[in-house]
Amino acid sequence: MTNGNQGRSGENRTEEQNKEYGRQGKHAKGKQQSGNSGNSRQNTPDLSEKGEHVIAHEDGWAVQGENSSQPTKVFDKKDEAIKRAKEIAGNKGGSVIIHKQDGTIQENVSYSN
Repeated sequence: MTNGNQGRSGENRTEEQNKEYGRQGKHAKGKQQSGNSGNSRQNTPDLSEKGEHVIAHEDGWAVQGENSSQPTKVFDKKDEAIKRAKEIAGNKGGSVIIHKQDGTIQENVSYSN
């Protein structure tokens, strides 16, 4: 028997079950649209790579080590932050991970002693 009351898996549903299914579907769609509103790390760069990271900061561009919770220093210009990060990484024999404004990695430069 095939009619408009058939579910996705092929089972027959009553009219009341269809109404309930419709209400749940609308409710679920509303929840889905609100999506990542609670995700505060949406544009936060991933600092798991070892080295000195150049990241966007509310006051310009920051140099921040991968295990640091605070920036080493904040600069007005990205070029200045990159220069300082390269100095630090050169002294440590580490790497510089340069991020774009959106947090994705733009470039990775390695130094060794």
